[in-house]
Amino acid sequence: MDARDAWVAVSVCIVVVPLSWGLGQETFGDEPLFAENYSDWPGLIHVLNQPDRLYSTWVNGNEDFYYSGDIEAFNAALRKFAEADLEVHELVLRPGPGVVASWHGNREIEFSWHVNVRGGIAKHLSTEDKGDLVWNPHPMVSLYVTEDMPLDKLNIPEQITVHELSDVSKRVRTGLSSTDQTVRGWGAGVLSRLDPYDDANLEAIVKLLDDDVDWVRLNAVLAIKAYGTKAQVGEDAVRKCLESDDEALREHTQQTLDYIDTVEDAPDEALRFSDLSNKIAEFVVSVQTSTPAKSNK
Repeated sequence: MDARDAWVAVSVCIVVVPLSWGLGQETFGDEPLFAENYSDWPGLIHVLNQPDRLYSTWVNGNEDFYYSGDIEAFNAALRKFAEADLEVHELVLRPGPGVVASWHGNREIEFSWHVNVRGGIAKHLSTEDKGDLVWNPHPMVSLYVTEDMPLDKLNIPEQITVHELSDVSKRVRTGLSSTDQTVRGWGAGVLSRLDPYDDANLEAIVKLLDDDVDWVRLNAVLAIKAYGTKAQVGEDAVRKCLESDDEALREHTQQTLDYIDTVEDAPDEALRFSDLSNKIAEFVVSVQTSTPAKSNK
């Protein structure tokens, strides 16, 4: 995958906006970050300050960094990640390309790989019951695999544990059984964004439509839309939400019902996603069978 030269000259700007649950900022470009802000993760700054950082966001301590670059550039970043003094080094391989929209919706950014770091207030969610299964308390790197990406040239240091998307989905599904309603509610959205074709993920969200808390049911009603026509298997459970006394839940339930009754399949995209998932699964198996058993620090 070639670096996207069109983004080299992107100017840096910061926008601070009020969000529904806190304050945040987004930044375009790769202006250097300060190591003092990441002292909880010694060495991580060398990963974050890799070239070709296109975009980043910060919300209450939850930070996402998006990068361009070919496989050689990613290998260099992966070596820095392995060298960082972290308890856990996890790499997730996901079907790509990665695409993120700016907050105001006026820019869509395609990227190759991504780093998530949770600190501050955001890290507190990981301390709730099973919250760490939904929101990894450790920095995590994700590579978005495309059809032409040469995975055979991907060099994974022994300190790093490799996962495919199904591994992460399974982890988050377990987290949805949390006793904490925030973990269940927001976790539904996390799960729906991971893999819109996973039947087990869909089943877990349908189950939340019968939650004791209307706010959790509302999040499930919103999340199930990600599954398009597949969401019709949960239509009866969605419809029951119309009986709630909660006005917002009833309103969004009707919107979801209207959506899943009219949305059309995208079979080509589903097939592409499946093919890439199979490519990733084969690679992960090859890595696991060729690498001695290891444990993270």
